[in-house]
Amino acid sequence: MTRKCHGCCRPGCHKEHKHHDNKNCKCECVDALAEALKDNENEFVVVFEKNAIVIGRIDEVRDDKVLVLDVVIAKFAFFGDRVVPFFPIVGVITFDAYISICEITEFLTVDGPGGAETFANNLQTQLQP
Repeated sequence: MTRKCHGCCRPGCHKEHKHHDNKNCKCECVDALAEALKDNENEFVVVFEKNAIVIGRIDEVRDDKVLVLDVVIAKFAFFGDRVVPFFPIVGVITFDAYISICEITEFLTVDGPGGAETFANNLQTQLQP
């Protein structure tokens, strides 16, 4: 019995992997991105998703499917023409981010927490009307 792959990042991926079961079906783009993220564990990054930008430190990549950021500096969520920024309050409100690797379009490394904060502040300034 053959199964189609579900949750792949490329349309038509199931055609290439039709002889694999769902547990083993992953697209090349997800594998490569997961490896690149693993290579940058404990580094600060800017992660671009379809509707958000998240800035934080990579804690781990789980099962090549989920990126965990443990020191989140900021998140900017985009809803149509609106931008909603989320900033943790040090010592009061902190949060981890769990991001599906399939939803990541790209990421940038930044120079430590200072670089991440500078990037977040500059982005917030640019996004203000």
